[in-house]
Amino acid sequence: MRKITSLFLMLLAILSVQRVNAQYLEDYGMVPLISDSLQFSSPYSESTANEGPTCVLASLIDQDPSTYWHTKWTGTASANDPHWLQIEFTEAISGNMVLFMQRRNAANDHPTKFAITGSTDGETWSLVDTLEIGYSGAATSEVSRAWKISEPVNYLRFTVVDCRPTYRVYWHAAEFQLYRAEGEGLVAYMFNNILTQYDGYLPGNGSEFDLGTNPGQYSNVEAWEAFQKDLVYVNDYLNGEVVDLLTVEQAEEIIARIQANYQAILDSKVGLTPYANGYYFFATGLQYTNSTSTPVVDENGEPVLDPETGEQMVETTTTYPTKAMYTDGNKLMWKTLDETDINFLFRIDYNEETGNYKMYSCATDGRVDTVAKSTPVIVDETLDPVESEIAFNYSSKSEEHGYIITMARADQNSGYTLLHQGGHGGGVNNSGNIVGWEAAADASTWYLIPVEEAVAEKMIEDYAPIRDRDAMLASVAEMATSGSNMLDIARDLQTVEVNMEMPLISEPTQFSSPMTTTDTQCPTIEEVYPYLLDGNTTTYWHSRWEDGDRPNGTHYLQVELTEPEAVTGAAIQFTRRAVANDHITEWGVYGTNDPEAEKGACEKLGILATPYTSNTETILTGGFETKGYKYIRFYINTTTNNRGYGHVSEFQMYAATVAANPTSQMVMLGELSTNLQAAIAAIPAEQENITTEHYTALKAAYEAFIAKFVDPTALRAAIASAENAAKNVVIGNQPGFWSEGATDEFDAVMAEVKAYDKGGVYETAKSEEWIAGLDAAVKVMYGKANQISTDKWYYMHYATEEMFDEYNWSKSGATDETSGMGNLFGQYVTAGRREAPEGDNNDYIEAMNGEDVREGTPMYYTEFTGEAGSMFRFIAVGDTAYVIQNKATGLYINCAARNNNNVTLSLVPTTFKVSAIGMGQNLIAGMSLSGTDVTNLHAQRADHRLVTWEANTPGSNSGMMIVEAEDVDGLNNTIVRDVRPGKIYAQCYPVAVGTEEGMYTVAGTFTENEKNYLALNAIEKAEAGEPYIYIYGETTDYAEPAEGEEAVTEEVEFTFGNEVVSEAKTVNGLVGTFAYQWVDKGTPVFVNNGVEGATGEENTDCTRDVSANTAYVLFGQTTVDAAGTYSLVLEISGDVTAVSIQETLDNVAKSGAVYDLNGRLVKKNATLNDVKGLGRGIYILNGVKVMVK
Repeated sequence: MRKITSLFLMLLAILSVQRVNAQYLEDYGMVPLISDSLQFSSPYSESTANEGPTCVLASLIDQDPSTYWHTKWTGTASANDPHWLQIEFTEAISGNMVLFMQRRNAANDHPTKFAITGSTDGETWSLVDTLEIGYSGAATSEVSRAWKISEPVNYLRFTVVDCRPTYRVYWHAAEFQLYRAEGEGLVAYMFNNILTQYDGYLPGNGSEFDLGTNPGQYSNVEAWEAFQKDLVYVNDYLNGEVVDLLTVEQAEEIIARIQANYQAILDSKVGLTPYANGYYFFATGLQYTNSTSTPVVDENGEPVLDPETGEQMVETTTTYPTKAMYTDGNKLMWKTLDETDINFLFRIDYNEETGNYKMYSCATDGRVDTVAKSTPVIVDETLDPVESEIAFNYSSKSEEHGYIITMARADQNSGYTLLHQGGHGGGVNNSGNIVGWEAAADASTWYLIPVEEAVAEKMIEDYAPIRDRDAMLASVAEMATSGSNMLDIARDLQTVEVNMEMPLISEPTQFSSPMTTTDTQCPTIEEVYPYLLDGNTTTYWHSRWEDGDRPNGTHYLQVELTEPEAVTGAAIQFTRRAVANDHITEWGVYGTNDPEAEKGACEKLGILATPYTSNTETILTGGFETKGYKYIRFYINTTTNNRGYGHVSEFQMYAATVAANPTSQMVMLGELSTNLQAAIAAIPAEQENITTEHYTALKAAYEAFIAKFVDPTALRAAIASAENAAKNVVIGNQPGFWSEGATDEFDAVMAEVKAYDKGGVYETAKSEEWIAGLDAAVKVMYGKANQISTDKWYYMHYATEEMFDEYNWSKSGATDETSGMGNLFGQYVTAGRREAPEGDNNDYIEAMNGEDVREGTPMYYTEFTGEAGSMFRFIAVGDTAYVIQNKATGLYINCAARNNNNVTLSLVPTTFKVSAIGMGQNLIAGMSLSGTDVTNLHAQRADHRLVTWEANTPGSNSGMMIVEAEDVDGLNNTIVRDVRPGKIYAQCYPVAVGTEEGMYTVAGTFTENEKNYLALNAIEKAEAGEPYIYIYGETTDYAEPAEGEEAVTEEVEFTFGNEVVSEAKTVNGLVGTFAYQWVDKGTPVFVNNGVEGATGEENTDCTRDVSANTAYVLFGQTTVDAAGTYSLVLEISGDVTAVSIQETLDNVAKSGAVYDLNGRLVKKNATLNDVKGLGRGIYILNGVKVMVK
């Protein structure tokens, strides 16, 4: 054995402080294996047009960190097709390897994990290793651990399966080099890496484990001694103090021991000794301080001055209060401990099976609910004692308090879910919420103060009547509030007249609210209120959303009446904003003469139900009495999202005449109403004066009233919604309009419902029946809208500006000042392309009418041309759906996905349902052939493109006008495709496809001389749903383009049919696909311009994923004679191991009945030889198709 030389030791000393780079590895004696950029290959290279001229594979070994290679980020990347980089070697390699990678100076998509696969022939691949590589930030260098290639390979693929900060499939690198590592250099590299990880544990370096058998200590002394002994040996080895050199295998053993012993030490951490079952206060582990400063005075009360500064002296007193956990209702909080307050008292019981504690508040019986980061923790008495158990974790030990612990729900005992003193201020604040946070914080620590059982039980006994009274008072308050609300609804004032000529708000200064938000539209509150009167629905008032969710009925908008004595009643009219969320559905109206009054000091004047039907609607409410109040407040009682905040774009009050309703529920319920009113009025204002007699009387009156009271709000919301739906019915001749008399049945139902509502006598079942009846009537009415005719060509266009003005729709979706493309009003859908002429910053849409259209051509909204490119017909698919075909091309509208820009013309149609939504507009809702929802056709404002989106209301960009163009009398059923010579295309479409030459159907499969083959016969046409193979020319014509060059293509004309099928077919073992599929290993698939047995696992480079509208082969489903005559035979490479092969062989080896393709029995008890003796044709033996030539 040689001793390590002083030169090598000096080298190691230098490397210990040297920046990691390529030379770093070579100084360890490692040999780079990539010397020529031609060794690299990848089908995923991004084009230099998108990334610049240096985005080429050669940049990976040019030793220039400013150049780089990037995989393809344009288009659509799929997690089922991860991007890989392949390296080819001039001779087979094996042994230990280290990867070096220089990261590019960019923020995203840095590789951190590779699946490394190897191959000897470039076709069959097996997993070598899964390699994680560190991430130190952009523009840094990384080296991997040493990893091993056990069997020689000629090719390696590095498939990225994870990236920082997020994985988006594509990735990049500035430098990429692979090194062979061996001998003493590899040993030194491995030892240097392990010592870098654990060198703090070397003697004298400061890091060590607290060994022992007490909680928080580590008991495995043997593992610690072995761990440190191996570290000392590694350190001595690197310092040249070990005579004998180690082999790589010996070094690996030492490293494995170090890692195993380190884990064994961690696993030996001693837990807490269980606390005794009983009662405790939970005090904070963080020490809090309270400092007060008092000016110093003498005995005469005169200030005592500082002799140096001349200022009055100040005496500071610091105390150290004990803070503790307590409950406040259902909240868990902390403040200064009061040992007489039961809210601080908790009971714990140790569960020996789980090692955790059942814990509850003695004041509320509440147990800790689920904990979230920075979120106040609540307690709930209904939680299961075991599921809500608390884990106590050792943190430290104090002489004064004993064990200091952290606490968390046992099912959440990690991360930011430990019980933490929120708002602690480092120990100077007084109180706060308990929230979720991490264990490392001092404010996440606690210690337990035992409470004697007799003391605790006395506290609980003394609290029982208080707790019962608190519950009674809470019930009284709840019944009084709920009863008052129901009585307000039952009072049901009649609005005799709303005087629209007498608006009560003339100046924005009449508005006020402490809950008004400011944002980019208005930097100050004073600028907000004019928006409520400006007639512009794009400006608005919004209550404060930035404070988070608030209880309903907290936020309000206040109006000051200039002459309150001149008004006896009022109604409001407001307009919603054209946004999705937080629309106000109920206002609580209150009156006061004090603009700063608390809500409880205001008089409730009524409730205004404003059910939501559209984000563009203007609502005039019913009236309410103003009772002479100067200030009227409109509280946000409920919204569509119930987050406590809301908004409106316009708001006005009008004088109204209101009167008592002679048939209101209040009147019709008689004594039930008056009894409840009296019981509520009898409740004393001061809580201490409320007695059990008050509670009993209120409870009796309340329960009697609610037994008969029926809230008509839902019924009236249904009436309002149905009336709004009826307003959308417009008479006309085109689809989306209605014919005369279409609303007659609806009008009759509405009249009956209104009569029922006016009568004031409600039954829950009857109200629900009328609500359902109205819904059914609306559906019947909308079903009478003019339908699409399959015998017509139609134009589809955006609504005109005149319609927007007539129906008061927001125009924000129709205009975009930034694009320079003008507005969408009256624009027609057409096949087209978007161009920006040189020297012109504006984009223009050029309509296309067939001559240049290819599959994948998008559609845009343009000026009316009347050309065939703007005409579409609707072909029925079943009873309720259509496919939409373009006249100029014959191609169909295809939607790639939900809420997606990729709406194009294609041979693959999306099916659509067409429904009238009002004012002549239609919703065209898409569904893929596989049944996946792809939402509604939609006009994209930014570029005028036809896309899909989920908007669905009249006036939205999904509202489509459909206008008859002409009768269906002819169709272009040819398309031109750009195809690559020699490329094998496996295809399958829901329509018939044909061309003059190059199309093949599968005859079957056969095996000869231990090789597998696919036999093909030429055809001129494939029927709808039938898969086929297409090859332009010979397969030998196929060639991959050089890097940076476009593939050579030829234009070929195809014909197609109009019949559409929804399911792909199988022809003699060739299985068509209309959707992505994952196939078994060994299934023949069409890849690498050939047919191969599928290989690979998920999240690796594999060939088991088969795209939509392609095909794959079930080998052996239909077998043919190897000696037969076929138009073309393709060899199937790789291992064909599908189960179907063995099943086929087993089946044809047995005798059985033989049938022809029409199901007629040909021969009984026949063998395969018997079948071969039959005439030419296809026969079925034991379920297997057999072709006889």
